[in-house]
Amino acid sequence: MARRVTAVLRASGDNNLRFLAVDALFLDYSFLEPEQRALIGIAYMFGIGGRKGNSTFALRLDFSDGAAASWRLGRLVELLPDPEDPRWLDIDRNQCYLGIRLGEVAQGV
Repeated sequence: MARRVTAVLRASGDNNLRFLAVDALFLDYSFLEPEQRALIGIAYMFGIGGRKGNSTFALRLDFSDGAAASWRLGRLVELLPDPEDPRWLDIDRNQCYLGIRLGEVAQGV
């Protein structure tokens, strides 16, 4: 997932995002309850070549119903978003926030 996020950031026309990369994504709690559709955690980010410094971003994963079921069954490969379509990613560098939508949520359903 970190590679997919970094690929979208590098393709951005915004220089404030283009030079960021994801080092690692950590979830506070990885078990998704049946009624739960989101998990929170931390994204460790850095500027390419160290020019922008290192930062910790708040991370939120949002799941569609189908994506939540895949997560619970451990079918994580099914959840990888399309790297050519950046609509699954929300990032706010000023607020240090990274949001990832998985499943049909990424397509706006």
